[in-house]
Amino acid sequence: MIAVDEHITLRLLRNGDEYAISENGNNIKIWNNMRDFFPHPYTLQDGIQWVERNISSNTKHNLAICYNDVAIGMIGLIPGKDIDRLSAEVGYWLGEKYWGKGIMTRAVKAFSEYIFSNFEIIRLEAGVFEKNISSQKVLEKAGFYLESIRKFAYIKNNEYINSHLYVLIKPGLKK
Repeated sequence: MIAVDEHITLRLLRNGDEYAISENGNNIKIWNNMRDFFPHPYTLQDGIQWVERNISSNTKHNLAICYNDVAIGMIGLIPGKDIDRLSAEVGYWLGEKYWGKGIMTRAVKAFSEYIFSNFEIIRLEAGVFEKNISSQKVLEKAGFYLESIRKFAYIKNNEYINSHLYVLIKPGLKK
């Protein structure tokens, strides 16, 4: 468990989290800014499958964002492969009633420190939909920098979307 502050923690998923995960994740505003594998509507069955898959795979890089130990969102990695094996994509979401409180910025900072300290990762990337200004601000406040704007990188809801690619390099790394 990673203590972000007195109320916010990051921890592995556990049985019982599926209720809060599905309740907080069932939001079209969240889905509109996520990869298509994020379900909508986000049902209890989706929550059960997500929790079971994470528990059975014993992954240590997909963590619940918790408020007073209740799962209110998720943060995790898609690790790179082959020549990208020291890089990983960061993804996250947070229940809407927790937006605008600085929770995600603090969670991204704590998660980044955890990843750099515990995994052989030196580069974190986050692709953000161009219109998702809030997520861009989260990353900037967490120390990420805008590396590029990838034109027509995504398609969501039959709309082409530019992706803002944010990057954080492991502190102290020198080329």
